[in-house]
Amino acid sequence: MALCRSDAIRSAPLDAAVRPGRVAVSAAHRHRFSDKKKDIFSPNYEMECDEAGTQVDDEENNRDSGWITKAGGALGAQTPASKPTAEAPTPGCHGFGDIKKNIIRASKMPPLPRYETKIVVRPRGGLCISKVGPSVVAEAIWEAAGLDPGERNSDTMCPNPLQNIMVVSTPSQENVKHYVNVEAITVAGQDPEVSAYVAAPHATCKGVIRGIPLSDGPEAIDRKTVNARNPLALGAKRIKSTGVVIVLFDGYEVPNYVSYGGTLIKCTLYRKQIDVCYACGRLGHRSDFCPTPDASVCRACREAIQPNEHDVCEPICSLCGGKHLTASRDCKHRYQTPYVVRRRRGLRARAIQARSPSFDVDASIELNGCHHQDQPGPSATGGRSRSRGRSKTRGGSKSRSTSRARQKSRSRSGARSRSRTRSGSRARSGSSSRPDQGRADAAGTCPDTSPRPGYKYASGLQPSTAVHANEDQGRKKPNLT
Repeated sequence: MALCRSDAIRSAPLDAAVRPGRVAVSAAHRHRFSDKKKDIFSPNYEMECDEAGTQVDDEENNRDSGWITKAGGALGAQTPASKPTAEAPTPGCHGFGDIKKNIIRASKMPPLPRYETKIVVRPRGGLCISKVGPSVVAEAIWEAAGLDPGERNSDTMCPNPLQNIMVVSTPSQENVKHYVNVEAITVAGQDPEVSAYVAAPHATCKGVIRGIPLSDGPEAIDRKTVNARNPLALGAKRIKSTGVVIVLFDGYEVPNYVSYGGTLIKCTLYRKQIDVCYACGRLGHRSDFCPTPDASVCRACREAIQPNEHDVCEPICSLCGGKHLTASRDCKHRYQTPYVVRRRRGLRARAIQARSPSFDVDASIELNGCHHQDQPGPSATGGRSRSRGRSKTRGGSKSRSTSRARQKSRSRSGARSRSRTRSGSRARSGSSSRPDQGRADAAGTCPDTSPRPGYKYASGLQPSTAVHANEDQGRKKPNLT
């Protein structure tokens, strides 16, 4: 029988020593956690972040200008921000899957011009954009960049409360240099540091290569990657002090191999990891850009930790409900689905959906057209029809029939029609011929209604279906009895 989180914590034995896989917390903290459920979302836990195509990367602590490769870049998708959940989910419930969806859904931004350059500005030192005000932070950034109102007239500043960042969209490459060089801003008499870098341009994707020597610097990595052997590569940079390098490609396809200095290295699709803050315990931002860095929260159960008071609590992941730390390496839900994959799935689904209705419509048109051709009737009011045909009976006997019809009738509305029918038939077996309306059904196919070249009909007569089906016989004069 599956137990909920609170029941599992109450029934678990508590030891003075910390067991493997458990986190030390206070006794009072354990008691609070077992008695009530806490919401991992705070009232301000809403955000709008990047576009479906360009994702904001986890940049390094050292200063990096970002992806300065070409003019352009896009951030924005018209997805409404999600609302915080009322209760923290428990293991075995449906809430864990919704948490990840809420984080991704809340990480969308309003649509910005796609082909403008995007600069991400991350404030440090505990500066909270939501509390200070986005307009105040925007004015501070413009002042630190040294841009006059006339020079930044075409620029757009968009806040991201959940990630605690500001996104600048500008069409001017000169303004990009000013924004990237900003190191600190002045807000409310304080000078907090900021980290500014250029986001990846629009219509690009990222791949990962591993095993790159640590002795290769940024210039060497860029020279060995961005060359004629890799025509789609736009830039490359290392992740911290590891042998992993992220390569930016033009378009939405990541090659299987990348030539690094003449050596083919396997390249895999880059997957963005969901950010988790080790300071406040919330999802969506990192601890180095946390707006409340002084809050000490247990990473296992997201409760406040009292200093010098420790006890044992079993970790539970906020993303999947597993018995591990939130977004740890053991969590299978810590990665977001790359935009390249989501875009490919969407195109495939739209292609299937667009192909199925058209096939049904074409088939119905074909069937309806064949059905209407088989039905007898005058082509127009007051028109005359003449048909001569030959048909086969089911028993194999052949019959020849020639018919000439002229009809004229007078209706209540004043329409007049006249008909005259002459028919003659001769059958070898003595059986009667099939009516005109059944000739197409007996043949099993829809006759061709196009006029035969070289054959002229009498003036004023419009050929019917039976004429073309028995045209050779129609040239002979019928023997009328």
